[in-house]
Amino acid sequence: MQKRMVFVVGHKNWGKSRTIRALLAECGTVGKRLSVLVGLKDDGYRLYFWAMRHSFYGVRELQADEIKQMKQYGKVEVFEDKSVSAEKRAKALRTFIETEVLGK
Repeated sequence: MQKRMVFVVGHKNWGKSRTIRALLAECGTVGKRLSVLVGLKDDGYRLYFWAMRHSFYGVRELQADEIKQMKQYGKVEVFEDKSVSAEKRAKALRTFIETEVLGK
């Protein structure tokens, strides 16, 4: 089985940590350098990005070029909902992991 890595993407203070904690997991930071993604791909990882388009309050959003850049490195799903609970975001993330990453 190919090695896989999932990234939860959003800007600072968008609810990523709360979403991940709702899955009973730890939140880590990968960093912003593209060399990290290139290195992971070179090491044989298949990369998956679950991107929160909007900040929790919906006043900020990921730009199209940011999403396009992620698509160069792996599978991207953009979560479009605004102002939903961490539990609902976690459920959407879990579904993404189960269907896209694990192929259930």
